[in-house]
Amino acid sequence: MMKKNHLLSIGSLLLTTSSISLINAVDMTRAQTPLLTQNSPPASNNSVTAIESVAKAVLQDAAKRTGKPANELTISEIKQLTWPDACLGLPESGTSCTKATIPGWRLVVTHSQQSWVYRSNLSGTLLKWDAAASQTANKPSTPTTTSEDDDNPAILPNPNPSKLPLRIVEVLPTQNNTSRRKKPAVVVSPSPKPSAVVVASPSPKPSAVVVASPSPKPSAVVVATPNPKPSPTKPVRVRSTATAKLRFSDVPKQYWAREFIAELAQRDIIKGSEGRFRPTDPVTNAEFAAMLSLAFPRPNVRDEIEFSDITPKEWAHSYLLEAYQRGFLEVGSNNKIYPEQKVSRLNVLTALTRGLKYSPRESSEDTLEMYRDADSIPSEFRASVAAATEKGLVVNYPNVKMLKPNRRATRAEVAALIYQAMASTGQVQKVDSPYIVIELKK
Repeated sequence: MMKKNHLLSIGSLLLTTSSISLINAVDMTRAQTPLLTQNSPPASNNSVTAIESVAKAVLQDAAKRTGKPANELTISEIKQLTWPDACLGLPESGTSCTKATIPGWRLVVTHSQQSWVYRSNLSGTLLKWDAAASQTANKPSTPTTTSEDDDNPAILPNPNPSKLPLRIVEVLPTQNNTSRRKKPAVVVSPSPKPSAVVVASPSPKPSAVVVASPSPKPSAVVVATPNPKPSPTKPVRVRSTATAKLRFSDVPKQYWAREFIAELAQRDIIKGSEGRFRPTDPVTNAEFAAMLSLAFPRPNVRDEIEFSDITPKEWAHSYLLEAYQRGFLEVGSNNKIYPEQKVSRLNVLTALTRGLKYSPRESSEDTLEMYRDADSIPSEFRASVAAATEKGLVVNYPNVKMLKPNRRATRAEVAALIYQAMASTGQVQKVDSPYIVIELKK
């Protein structure tokens, strides 16, 4: 029998047809099961505990706010979203909101005909009641009304959440399946005793289509269809089209880093505030970690650690931890990560080459000769800078031959360096810029 995984679901252990090894379910809360929207991603092992803690925190707050017992409240909807700032898009008077995207959840608690909307970060350590959305949710609406922050308005049916608990179960492949391991499909069924049928094709990378029914005894079918991986193509150097959409008043059309900033802003990797980007402002370790985390969603190469100078409740903790676990950032003595320390250009370049595992192919000293200030590069980081130069990561403005490694990096410079790192991995197309150092070698 295959080893059971820790899965996100509600209910008890269920066995189905011979084509399915098992459906494992774990109890989340005593309240009714949350309803996930169709475009919510499949739950990972880490998200199980996170959703549990978020759900419990929301029910506790709703019970205090409404004066109703928690076991009479129902979480009728959970959707994963990205909030625009550390205030989860709900700023308060006299409170400063750091402009960094925060992944999290939108939850709806119901009791009878009333609803309360909440926002949280992924772990549930930051929780806010959305008064405006709650008021809107309690107004009479037509069947076509959708939530203002839904990218896809289609939500799985829930005619009576207090009487129709849903289960979210994960189907594991059978032990005898010899084909390449596929990502487990997720079946959403409103029946206490659902049945599921999985039809899989031999494609190595299938895409799953989920069909859910609100009937009392439905059957859910997950069909895996072929999705062949396209052949890789070499990125073509093009003029960015995102610049036309950029609306930062302090990044004019002729600004040297406009294309880098526009491309990252379009991908929600960087944010502005009040219509401004502040391109010449310095960047803290916390802000840099947020950019790294969003730009490079890579597997972890290190175990989780506990930082001594930032708590899990602070907005930057998850970003710093991800940047550390993915190999970009290092910790100092006593596990200090120095979240408020300003980063230098050298800090940025060495973090990128470390995380992307770049090393020089040619003589480091020969490569570094192109910089007039090469002597200012510390000996222990010369190989990293040489590797960054070979890979086209280095962008020097205004003098392409001056690296200025020990100067504090500006927001514009960090955007340019991160974009070039993304281009080196094929994540984005290359853009034209006379300040990319690789051009000197052609």
